[in-house]
Amino acid sequence: MAGVHGGKRSGAGRKPVLTLHEGLSVGGECEHYWRAIALDQAKERRRNRNAAVRSAQARAEMTPLRLRKTRIGRKNIQDIKEDIDRF
Repeated sequence: MAGVHGGKRSGAGRKPVLTLHEGLSVGGECEHYWRAIALDQAKERRRNRNAAVRSAQARAEMTPLRLRKTRIGRKNIQDIKEDIDRF
């Protein structure tokens, strides 16, 4: 059987740079950083979404109560609801 790292002859090919333990340790560290980055990105997306929803809610609150019962007011509120659903 040929060596683990290529070549037809036994022992041929590139020698491993890291031991199995070192390779697993490096892989674990990479996984840790990837997860931390993914969590940070998810938190940032949530913050952006929450800010957009708060902005849409503020727009809805700016519509006077007496206008909310009119066709234009209802259309405005419906547009804001659709905007929030898109977030």
